[in-house]
Amino acid sequence: MLLDAGTWRERFAILDRAFVSKLKPTSTRPEIAWAWRTLEETHGSVPVQRLADETGWSRQHFSDRFRDAIGVTPKSVARVFRFERACRMIKDQQRGLAHVAASCGYFDQAHLTREWNALAGCSPREWIARELPFLQDYELGGRDNECDDIKSVYQSFV
Repeated sequence: MLLDAGTWRERFAILDRAFVSKLKPTSTRPEIAWAWRTLEETHGSVPVQRLADETGWSRQHFSDRFRDAIGVTPKSVARVFRFERACRMIKDQQRGLAHVAASCGYFDQAHLTREWNALAGCSPREWIARELPFLQDYELGGRDNECDDIKSVYQSFV
């Protein structure tokens, strides 16, 4: 038993076996598996209505079947895929927020910011400052007054 295990590794192995023994295999309908792959491949940019149309189901029926199988609605999954793509673009490509918003399927930068607040609990700029402290604001296309002030001081010496 767990109390008899001598190390943490042995205890976790016992727990892993106990948890795995309780799992019940499930099968997902092919329409749902296809919809998940499509959302993943398109980074959440496919409208839910189009997914429903492709399955031949109504939007409500599709969303209900998707939620029953996955645990969340297809719209929620799409939001997370878009958000993850935006995070990667900012980290890997250091693009401006307006470019990231357009590339990831957001209506505009304000839409990106609202979604970011809902999913991350902070603005994109706050997230960048916390997650990527080595990046300067100007590297992401967000020139602020301080940068303009520095530029004007520099130009006055030239």
